Amino acid sequence: DTGAHIQMNFSTELFGLPFRGDLGVRYVETSLSSTGVQDVGEENVTVTVERDYSDTLPAVNLVLEPTDEFLVRASYAKVMSRPPLGSLTPGGSINSFAVPPSVTFGNPELDPFRADSYDLSFEWYFADEALIALALFKKDIESFTVSDVVSRPWSELGLPDSLIANTPADAIKDTVPFDVRTTLNGKGGDLEGYEIQYQQPLTFGPAWMQDFGFIANYTHVTSEVSFGERLIDGVEVEVFDDLNGLSNESYNFTLYYDNGSFDARVSASHRGKYNRNAISGRQNGNDTDFTKAATYVDMSTSYEVNDNFKISLEAPNLTEEFRTDLMDTQARRIDNYFGTGRQYYLGLQYSY
Repeated sequence: DTGAHIQMNFSTELFGLPFRGDLGVRYVETSLSSTGVQDVGEENVTVTVERDYSDTLPAVNLVLEPTDEFLVRASYAKVMSRPPLGSLTPGGSINSFAVPPSVTFGNPELDPFRADSYDLSFEWYFADEALIALALFKKDIESFTVSDVVSRPWSELGLPDSLIANTPADAIKDTVPFDVRTTLNGKGGDLEGYEIQYQQPLTFGPAWMQDFGFIANYTHVTSEVSFGERLIDGVEVEVFDDLNGLSNESYNFTLYYDNGSFDARVSASHRGKYNRNAISGRQNGNDTDFTKAATYVDMSTSYEVNDNFKISLEAPNLTEEFRTDLMDTQARRIDNYFGTGRQYYLGLQYSY
């Protein structure tokens, strides 16, 4: 990838209030050459795909200061994130003996995640180390990637007939569609939400209590994206659902103590239900594959014995929360159930 950017910073006044920010644009060209091996039983075929694409990414960040303690921030950016390298290989395998036959491979034609991102926040720094903030955000998603299993005729896969010659799949390639397991480009959609953050050290009570403080935040997100046209129960329909991997609600709460030499924190982190695959479940007679909501509690503490020596203890997942993957929101059939349990990490640090 090759890129160039230009940026301008400014500081002035707007309606007599301090006003600052920056604006710029980045141009990026991406060249991809992807080589993989198609495993076709007794024969391996090397496949290479090359492609190029470019992105122009403008961005602007603005800050208005009605008072020294209150800030209003606004930003816009066109953003992109390339797909993982492992998803871009054209290599894979063909199972010519399965019924129906199946093809598994990466997709070098995947587009980056592209979106227009809008953010607006109001931040009140009402005391030392204290903050109340409300942030609003929206993303117009142009493209994203999604793992999928689709049924397609052999003639639409762009693979040579020699790959399945003299196999059972060769005899039915014109009448039976193949199960194609790969990663595809989603068609885009919208994402919007808000976040509330509250952070404050305690400023009341006896002196020892004033070493305590807390940090809390809550995020609510809604999304609707198109996963494209899919053959479901014999009918081609366009599927809309939440973005895979995105929880509608999440929140975190941390209680901390810090007197300069001894530090301790207990944190609770909750993540709501989220889709793992909004498509594959439908093709198995379910409405979606998803992961159940979960709350994790972690603890960490450290003590500075002197200027050189520090002891720390971390204990993630104190409540031994497990992750539960389910299929179908009505039947709620368990797909995976696993966890690491409670763990402890003792650290000794010496600096000189």
